[in-house]
Amino acid sequence: MADQQITLIFWRDLYNEPASVEYSWVPQGTRRDIRLPPNQQEGSRSDPAPSDVSHVQVYRLTNGRWGVNNWQFPPGPPHKSPVIAAIIQILELRKEVIGIVQYADGTSARDSQPLA
Repeated sequence: MADQQITLIFWRDLYNEPASVEYSWVPQGTRRDIRLPPNQQEGSRSDPAPSDVSHVQVYRLTNGRWGVNNWQFPPGPPHKSPVIAAIIQILELRKEVIGIVQYADGTSARDSQPLA
């Protein structure tokens, strides 16, 4: 399938320490990262990806001393429509990370993981 540009937004509620996320678009598997220095709340990246992206694979996510490893979202089988964008929100005050994908058909799906 032809490549398209797909965007990941990385956002956090507390941003006094460095943060990073290493991820890939499934099924492509090319590892990419977004790094945020202290005092930067969000960042984004647009990547070339196939038009059949179904999930986001997070290999490692950190925000200061908190993090998540090896998380794929959304849960379950591929949706009938491909992913066109995603956001990862670190809610350190709630000790949670939320992942949301937007599908080409206008619907979305979400999942969350506890920060550890």
